[in-house]
Amino acid sequence: VWRRRPRQMVGYAPRALRAEGYDWDESYRHFGWSRANTLFVTKGAFLHKRSFAAFFRSEFDGLRAKVNAKVTGEDMLMSFVHAAVEGVPAVPLLPASRRSVFCESSKEPLGA
Repeated sequence: VWRRRPRQMVGYAPRALRAEGYDWDESYRHFGWSRANTLFVTKGAFLHKRSFAAFFRSEFDGLRAKVNAKVTGEDMLMSFVHAAVEGVPAVPLLPASRRSVFCESSKEPLGA
């Protein structure tokens, strides 16, 4: 998927960031409804290395300082930087339903 969309961040751990706040598990509670507008690289994603160079641009120094002061939030900041620099949405890899997630060693789907 990423090779067909090299400017986009493609991966797992979908998230829905909203202006009114952030609820970390919204995308999981609405599993299969494609309620996600970003994903977190730290949870598993593919993106072009230029996004990492962009993350360290001087224009984002103040935001990185805030993240460093809290020792958390780099995943949200990377999502912001990627959107600001690339101008394209993330591509979350979402299964169609809970039942479509299988584990080879399990007797039932993981969502059962």
